[in-house]
Amino acid sequence: NADAAREASSRLQDEVTTSHRRHLEQRMELERLSRLATAADQRADECRHKFDQATAARARLGESLAASDGNLSSLETLLRKQAAEVAGCEQREADLGGVIRATWDELAELRSQLEACRERTRVLAELSEQHDGIPAGVRAVLSGELPSPAGLAGMLADAIVADAAIAPLVDLALGHLGGSLIIDDLTEAARWADDWLSGESDRCGPLSFIAATQHGAASHRPDLSGLPGVVGRLDQLVSYDSRREPIISRVLGAAWVVETLADAQRLLPDAGGDVCLLTRDGMLLSPKGILEIGGKSMAGLVARHSEQSSLEDRSNGLIAAVAKHQAELAAHEQERTRIRDSIRGLRTRLEHTQGELATSRAERQRLLRDQTSSTQAIEAADEARRTAEKESAALIEERDWQASNVEKAAAEEQRLTEEHTAARRTIEDFDRSRGSLLDEIHASSHELELARTRLEDARDDARRLKAARLAAHAACGEEHSRLRDVSRRSSLLDLECLRVRQTHAEAAIAAEFESITRRSLHRQREACVAQAREAAMGSRAAQESLTEQERQG
Repeated sequence: NADAAREASSRLQDEVTTSHRRHLEQRMELERLSRLATAADQRADECRHKFDQATAARARLGESLAASDGNLSSLETLLRKQAAEVAGCEQREADLGGVIRATWDELAELRSQLEACRERTRVLAELSEQHDGIPAGVRAVLSGELPSPAGLAGMLADAIVADAAIAPLVDLALGHLGGSLIIDDLTEAARWADDWLSGESDRCGPLSFIAATQHGAASHRPDLSGLPGVVGRLDQLVSYDSRREPIISRVLGAAWVVETLADAQRLLPDAGGDVCLLTRDGMLLSPKGILEIGGKSMAGLVARHSEQSSLEDRSNGLIAAVAKHQAELAAHEQERTRIRDSIRGLRTRLEHTQGELATSRAERQRLLRDQTSSTQAIEAADEARRTAEKESAALIEERDWQASNVEKAAAEEQRLTEEHTAARRTIEDFDRSRGSLLDEIHASSHELELARTRLEDARDDARRLKAARLAAHAACGEEHSRLRDVSRRSSLLDLECLRVRQTHAEAAIAAEFESITRRSLHRQREACVAQAREAAMGSRAAQESLTEQERQG
């Protein structure tokens, strides 16, 4: 029926609304899950990106750590090398300091020796200027107090040059002849003596001359060269001007230098003549049976000249040695200054290297900490990535399940919508049938109104019948007729109501206003029935009144 159809339609509408709302909720949940899944995918991508970045950072840190280790090793090697260089330079400085101190000591000794040489040279120069050790007459001639004889060639000792070892032996061999004056010819010496002295020779002291040339035949002199213990002939062991060879050979050619006194004693018997033997330690043994001991002294004229020459050579050598040592000291000082500068530079570089090494070690520690942090970050990123991937997989699975539910809900909503559409079509059919019924009901209502109007007219007529009998009989007939018509029409209305009820029941109109209309029609029918009853009662009352009037009349 219509009510069941409307109830079914309302129930379907509620189900459709509920299904639609559930569908919307499921779609919203699907969208929420999709957003969550997308966010989870993004988080997973971010985690994977962070994991890749952390892995790349750890790789870079590993490379940086390897480079830092290499740099640290290089710096440590460089530090050891620089420390060794500093130690080497310090050792060289210490060694050079020892060399400088030794050089200073040597230089002080050389300066002391040079000063002693200079002092000795000054003393010998003063002695030479004062002609110390020279006979007074010779001093007078040499100083110019007495005029020089013709052919004077200087003093014999001045003509001989000997080294320090031989010079005392030369003085020993010459004896007093060392202070003799060399003259070309003794005749000139005799003439000079006659001219200047003339018996007054004692006023100038002893004075001797020696001729530069030999007078008379030379005595036989044995040759001792090559014999054991023989050093050499004395004139061959000294230096002199070649022009003075005759005189030097004459005064020194008979003197031989031997090693020891035993050698002199062994050689003397075979020497013969005027040969004299001199030992290296200053002893003189002559065939005349003379032995002089302790004659080796530097006080002689030849020895003094030799010492002066030796002192000059030694002074020059000491001056050169002092200059050399000073140059060496200057070079050593420069070298020490350079080494100290090098040490300062090396220490500066060493401190710089130590700073770099400390910085490199700190950087290595930082890289190790960063590597540890990177490893922890990688582990955290990997854990976050796995968690995000699990969440993403769970959300994707839930989203797929929700999408399946949405599809099912959409299908259920589609089915309910189709059922609801079919129910609405049925209701629309009922509504079209109800429209026709309403038209008939309106027509019946109109007729009922007409009946009411007529009923009122009948009531008016009944009242008027009281005034007139005939009018009453006529009105009664009409009322009876009208009553029958009304009854007939009421019966028709009842039949129509029954038919409408049957149609309404068959249509199963479930709308509430149709039920209200039906109840209204029912009330109208009851009102019509009541009006019909009132009309019947009025008709009976009018008939009874008419009968009463007829009976009374």
